[in-house]
Amino acid sequence: MKQYLLLFLLLSVAIPQAQAEDFWHDSVRACVVGGGVVGASSALLLYSAAAAATAGTSAAMLPASTIVVGNTIFGCGLGTIGTMLVYGLGSVYHNMASKDLTGQQKPAEPVADK
Repeated sequence: MKQYLLLFLLLSVAIPQAQAEDFWHDSVRACVVGGGVVGASSALLLYSAAAAATAGTSAAMLPASTIVVGNTIFGCGLGTIGTMLVYGLGSVYHNMASKDLTGQQKPAEPVADK
């Protein structure tokens, strides 16, 4: 757990302040989408399996609601970690690509007006 906390702190420091708003917006979106996809797919699978089990001779009691909630939280975390990783790697690449071989920042190229 301490390693993940350290990774989160390093990624949050590596992201420039200008990208912070986009980072949090995309993290929430990834959490909602990841949680929705994993939760809905596990609910579909578990509830249909429970319905099939009750129709047969052996009725298996599954804690389906608990499993669906757990999978939803897992999907949320997975989506958020993926977004953090993408932003962190993108920031590292941007910092590496914007410097020349001497380590100096490259000057911005002028935009030609038409």
